[in-house]
Amino acid sequence: MCLGDLAYLLGGMVPRQWMYALTRLQGRVQAHARSRARAAVETNFRLTFEPKLSAGDIKRMTRQYFESRQLRRLLVYLFPRLRPAEKERLFPIEGLGRLDAALAQGKGAVLVGSHLHSIVTLLMKGLLREKGYDARVALPVPVVPYAPTRFHKMLDRGSGKGLWDDPRGHFYAQFNIRPIVRALKQNAAVILMGDGWHSASFVKAKFLRQTVDFTTGPMGVVRFTEVPAIPFFVTGVPPDKLTISLEEPIALIKTNDPERDLTTMVGDYVQRLETHLLHNIPAWEHWIEDRALEQMATILEKPLAERYKL
Repeated sequence: MCLGDLAYLLGGMVPRQWMYALTRLQGRVQAHARSRARAAVETNFRLTFEPKLSAGDIKRMTRQYFESRQLRRLLVYLFPRLRPAEKERLFPIEGLGRLDAALAQGKGAVLVGSHLHSIVTLLMKGLLREKGYDARVALPVPVVPYAPTRFHKMLDRGSGKGLWDDPRGHFYAQFNIRPIVRALKQNAAVILMGDGWHSASFVKAKFLRQTVDFTTGPMGVVRFTEVPAIPFFVTGVPPDKLTISLEEPIALIKTNDPERDLTTMVGDYVQRLETHLLHNIPAWEHWIEDRALEQMATILEKPLAERYKL
């Protein structure tokens, strides 16, 4: 079992506000105890936002980063216990009409997520499947992340309540495009991450006043298959002020210059990501990486074998 199992076990017995308060406290404790992680977050904030933000602002945002991170994890563990009405309240989805219009073409759709509240982004699969959509997550690892433990399965008598156990909702892809293409041919909505570092190919993009590398993975799939690309972002503050917004599709560009096409399409996504990030800076998971933007600017210097690993 894991700590999340305790939250799952107590989810129906302990008032939710008490659990939120304890989780915030846990986040503050982590921010204090994990000195290297705290230093990484603070350094990223300082390098990216000084002098616009004061030292006090940076300390406050660092604390919020760890509190928010723990609250998101709590929501993942509580998710199977939530009633449909609670899920609608905690994870409202805006813009489903855009997904309906895309799937009506019969070619599938690529849902391009981000590392803004990234764990909640992964809940999109469960939320959409419960609404009747054939939503699938393309996983870069063969082992399903945050899969229920044996103790969790025992509590549910092996059902897992459809969060990550349902094999129809995820598949292993790594750098292989074929499983993604097969899913799209079945008119599935495939969830990919637009700001991930696990990629074979990147293009330059302006982001937070710097030039960094962004993966071409999702847009490469879109350009190759000519399916709609719908970016979606998780905005707001956990645990009960989050919104999942499906935005206008990114325009497909297909000329004789693939690199220019991908640069333009990725640039559209990056502009939207930056806009949302600046409204909620602590929500971006990548801040915990040492000098995150510097790593993004030099990621192509890493050998492919290293980028292959997570």
